Amino acid sequence: MRSGHKTGLWFNEFAIPYSIFHTQGYRMTIASPLGGDTPIDKQSLEDSTLKNKEIKTILHNTQALNEIDGNSFDLIYIPGGNGTMYDLCQNPVLSQLLLKQHTANKLIATVCHGAVCLTTLKIDNTPYVANRKLTCFSNSEELTTGQDKEYDFLLETRLRELGAKVTVSEPWSEHVVVDGKLISGQNPQSCECLAKVIVDLLK
Repeated sequence: MRSGHKTGLWFNEFAIPYSIFHTQGYRMTIASPLGGDTPIDKQSLEDSTLKNKEIKTILHNTQALNEIDGNSFDLIYIPGGNGTMYDLCQNPVLSQLLLKQHTANKLIATVCHGAVCLTTLKIDNTPYVANRKLTCFSNSEELTTGQDKEYDFLLETRLRELGAKVTVSEPWSEHVVVDGKLISGQNPQSCECLAKVIVDLLK
């Protein structure tokens, strides 16, 4: 980040949904912008109650986004973490995958900062998020962490500027929003609920 602090994926935002999806027997493809090792925010490992070495190993061996077949998924799930504000903000490969998912009328889910990938997604030159109900890591939460100066914009503010109908709950409280095929969670505390909602929608 601008301060020089090394960041990346927020571990629980991947690990908790992964564990729930794995229990359901879903076939999953784990991908990252460049493939290979996915940086994990060290603080998220300290805060995590999950110490699953298998999950960490999976994150060390991801596929590159440009190797992914965008026609084969019932769900594209984007976890968050401070690193996504840099790596997923303007990622044309991810945008194309999401566009295919939307066109096929299939599920897209984001949690926390993961929603940043939606800020540059357009449908017929209109922001994808315009008039959509969703949530994301809130401005209040961002200010609480003291990392509001690390990015070019606050995610909640940018989504509202693009016309999104953003709702947020109290900081660090569980909050999930479903708008058609778009499912979003506010923060790490929302991961389990988000995953369970996704499971219900995939039935």
